[in-house]
Amino acid sequence: MNIDKKTQRQCIFCHNFCKFSCAPYIATKNQKVIQTQKNYLVYMAEKEKIKANSGLGEAAYLCNDCRRCETYCVFENKKVINNNRYSRNIIFKEKLAPDKIYEIYDNFARYGNFLGEKKEAKEIRSFDKDKKYDYFIYFGDYVNFLVPEIKESFIKILTSLNKNFVFCDDEVSDGTLALSLGMEELAQKLMENNFKKISRYRFDTIICLDAYSCYGFKNDYKDYGYKFDCKIIHYTEFLENNISDIKIKKTDTSIKYFDPCMLSRGLKINESPRKVLDLINSGNNFDLINNRKDSECCGGHLSFIFPDVAEAISASFLKELESYDDKTEILITACPLCLSNLSKVQESSRFKIYDLADYIGRNID
Repeated sequence: MNIDKKTQRQCIFCHNFCKFSCAPYIATKNQKVIQTQKNYLVYMAEKEKIKANSGLGEAAYLCNDCRRCETYCVFENKKVINNNRYSRNIIFKEKLAPDKIYEIYDNFARYGNFLGEKKEAKEIRSFDKDKKYDYFIYFGDYVNFLVPEIKESFIKILTSLNKNFVFCDDEVSDGTLALSLGMEELAQKLMENNFKKISRYRFDTIICLDAYSCYGFKNDYKDYGYKFDCKIIHYTEFLENNISDIKIKKTDTSIKYFDPCMLSRGLKINESPRKVLDLINSGNNFDLINNRKDSECCGGHLSFIFPDVAEAISASFLKELESYDDKTEILITACPLCLSNLSKVQESSRFKIYDLADYIGRNID
């Protein structure tokens, strides 16, 4: 993995125009987390002008890869994820990353997931490997371990629509989080393992319940030589495609939609969830003040590394929303990580918070 030199230099000589779009910076006031400062320190370490240290390691991992800074970048830099991964690869190999990163690495290596959850001995649901299915459903670690209710709700939706689908009960991590955290070699092994497991089945389309997995399957897997010979979509696109067949209870309750970072800025999927939400409350304005590519962040994967920072980011967002919106009762997102992070601070607000798939699954008419 190589850094994009052009965008690194542009970032170094910029004047921090993206500074106040950075949720971790606002929460911690740590200047090193800003892309300009971080790229400068990495550049100087590369040139051996300074010695890389744990302070740089902390700054590199305090960034939650939300890409909101790209929205405010005067150079239209779209290489933030790539450059972050490059920096973390160096820091990880030099043993300068936060201790939690090496704990996550061990969890991936020993158990195949970031939490170190031991797989329960259970009867695996059997699917016919010779049968051709319309859809393969990939749930991902965040759904499986953080908010498993989304899994059951989506299966309920598929069943109500009489869809022909298959999934792995013994699903393994897709490797995208490991790649983001600078564990490139381990990430490749996880990708290979996951690719082989999914490829046991025959199907036309992969539906991902997690935008990070969807982005990884479409981009990272291809970059490392694992190309799925099928269509890959996010579940909100599936719901939009089947919108006329979804029978759901209507509500007059005021709803706002929280655009997930990877879905809105990474995959650029913004309208599909809104069209589905229109089924629930037609004519409602679902937009927050900051929406689509300018959406705020929930704290992302910082909840596994710096949980206090992630909670501060989520709590700040909900507090700000309450300060200017006295009507909204329900906040809906389309990301298991957003749901998990926002739910941790939900009690301090008046909002009921759901994932879109889970909300529909609970309210199918």
